[in-house]
Amino acid sequence: MAMNSFASSTIRIALCVLLCTSATACDISPPSIGNFGACTSGPYAVFSIGFVPADTLRVRVGEQESLQVKALDVAGDSGEFCGPSVTTSSASPEIATAAGSGRGIVRVNIRGVAPGRTVLRASSGGRSDSLTIIVSQ
Repeated sequence: MAMNSFASSTIRIALCVLLCTSATACDISPPSIGNFGACTSGPYAVFSIGFVPADTLRVRVGEQESLQVKALDVAGDSGEFCGPSVTTSSASPEIATAAGSGRGIVRVNIRGVAPGRTVLRASSGGRSDSLTIIVSQ
């Protein structure tokens, strides 16, 4: 028996409400209807977030390195799920800058500005992770 989109959305929302531990960790907005390229999968909560590679990133002044941030939903999917966007920021942009945001798997570009250490933070749906960045000459 095929499920219509309303019933499918209702079930995903109910599952999200059941699995979410806090209101900030759960975006239960229904998917866009009739919008090409719209997010159509669920559930809508970010279950975990992490950097790949997950350790320390080293970059030289004036150079750029890339890494990924993966936000996983409760089913373990990291594609373009209907969860909140991933945002990234550098604790010390005078040492290293970070650029990258989106849903699911996000590419983050890190540029070394001055020698030192800083922390890169990624967050989505109330979940967060951090990574040390070491910038050298």
